[in-house]
Amino acid sequence: MGLIHSLANTNVLFVPGSPLAKFIEECKGTLRLLHPLLPDIDQYLGKTPEERAKLLETTPLFGKIHESAASSGQTAVPQDLDTDLHFTCFVKAPATKPTSDAAQRWRLIELDGGRIGPIDRGECDDLLKACPYTPNFRKVILTRKKKQDTAKYVKEFYVSQAKSISFNMMALCPGPEKEY
Repeated sequence: MGLIHSLANTNVLFVPGSPLAKFIEECKGTLRLLHPLLPDIDQYLGKTPEERAKLLETTPLFGKIHESAASSGQTAVPQDLDTDLHFTCFVKAPATKPTSDAAQRWRLIELDGGRIGPIDRGECDDLLKACPYTPNFRKVILTRKKKQDTAKYVKEFYVSQAKSISFNMMALCPGPEKEY
């Protein structure tokens, strides 16, 4: 989305009629649709991305749109699930049951398009922890704690039972806090 936004707001000229030029024009049209929906576009200027997101979250129109989309149901799972490859996503979600102490508890949730719905895989501390960054070494590791964190779960239930070498794991996480 950031790439589309930066291309749509650049002065770079694209070959007229090219697929990229058409795509950027379509994106600009989508962005133009948002302008009438926002009550006062000027209130977003000069704000950080987090502040702009908070303003959008509290816009009643977007709340209604979100509520409508969230309650509209979900796509039916196809009967033929015999696929070679697919994607699975693991997310950390707040526990719904209150605890006796004030500490926030987290759950490891598996989202798999081949299943009927989300699967709660148990308690979770951290999904990811960043290694120290050095000039020649950038790496993200997964935590390995006693609780059901992603690395432990994937190692036990995916890697150990894999019958194929077609396995890839990717982490989408923040970058380093400071550059070296």
